[in-house]
Amino acid sequence: MATLCLQSTSGGIFESDRTSVSIVLEENSQARVTTAAATVVHRMEKDIAQQKVFIEAGPGSFCEYAPGPLIMFPMANLISSLELKVDPSATVIFCDSFIAHNPNHNGEKFTSLRTDVCVRNLQGEVLVRDRALVTGETYESKTLGITGKYKAQATLMVIAQQVSADALVTHLRAGLVAMEGLYVGVSTLPSNAGVWIRMLGEDGACLKQGLDLAWILVREFMVDALQLAALD
Repeated sequence: MATLCLQSTSGGIFESDRTSVSIVLEENSQARVTTAAATVVHRMEKDIAQQKVFIEAGPGSFCEYAPGPLIMFPMANLISSLELKVDPSATVIFCDSFIAHNPNHNGEKFTSLRTDVCVRNLQGEVLVRDRALVTGETYESKTLGITGKYKAQATLMVIAQQVSADALVTHLRAGLVAMEGLYVGVSTLPSNAGVWIRMLGEDGACLKQGLDLAWILVREFMVDALQLAALD
């Protein structure tokens, strides 16, 4: 399928930035959209930054939206939203991830990262809504049951209403259980919309290995499932 690599000449996300991406997949089209590298979210003294992504997936389409992780610098303050509008026969796989980095090692923390994911059907009804708020204080606290020893976080969602979510959960749990340096949870989404993975990594390298394996496992399952569905 076609691969589109999004690049920015600005060197990251800066204070008061307002960025948006709109992706529309027509019937039976396929595309993978990614970024050239991780995205640095820079220091913000007074204002916030916002990024919005909209994906519309038509009948029988297949979309992978796989940007690199956000790197939250000290005093970074970002609102990130992703809205999907999906046909029941479409497949959309997407992830978002982040790590924090302080190049000066002076104890400063990022301010906050707020995320909002909304998945709707063609009639506009909400199938899935996921909101999260992470502050630098929480992230750096290393509190057991919240972050603990883990420094990198990711969410991967598979919106695929035409396959068995329970079967995909079983496939992913079996494949991801042995990954070192990761804490992973896999479960079904509401409204029979698909499956999601929450992943914590001891560092960015562990997280990347886990996400790469998750992509492979999802592709294996979806290719087999969609081929069987086509034969039926």
